[in-house]
Amino acid sequence: MYNHANEGFDLFRNPENYRFFLQKFIKYLHPITDTFAYCLMPNHFHFAIRIKRVDESETLMKSDHPNRIVTNAIKNWLLSYSKSYHSVFSTRGNLYYQKVRRKEITSEEYLFRLIGYIHMNPLQHGFTKKPGTWKYSSYQGYLSEKETLIKRSSIIEMFGGIENFLIYHDLKKADIFAEENDLEY
Repeated sequence: MYNHANEGFDLFRNPENYRFFLQKFIKYLHPITDTFAYCLMPNHFHFAIRIKRVDESETLMKSDHPNRIVTNAIKNWLLSYSKSYHSVFSTRGNLYYQKVRRKEITSEEYLFRLIGYIHMNPLQHGFTKKPGTWKYSSYQGYLSEKETLIKRSSIIEMFGGIENFLIYHDLKKADIFAEENDLEY
């Protein structure tokens, strides 16, 4: 799931904006999703999530229309953030360029690539040189032992351990370097 700011806007202007956006994500989407990776950048965001099965979520269990619950949760999350943003910065208009875009994760291979892509996005856009230094990403949550809402253990297991997770991200860094410098290796 991803989206981009409308022209002329940055979605996040200060650290409080990032924190508030994630708070709203937790409020509206955490009860009905599992989160595998995320990254917030000044003008766009990415989330790798899985909608929980009805039997995994109290919210979905109580509904005759689980799809409507998901759609409304996304709408409420982004609308809540937009209202606050416009209030704080005295702005108006559509904050987002378009509706949230979603792509279905169809294989484990695609999930591997997507997690790498999400964590490496700040490097591709020049916000940082290392994924671990970007504060507004789930990458650090994978390296930490602190409690987290991301599905750390299942992803680390999928990668075959933290060492493989780190190696994969180093290889992704090499891919980005090669692409930016028009190199083959």
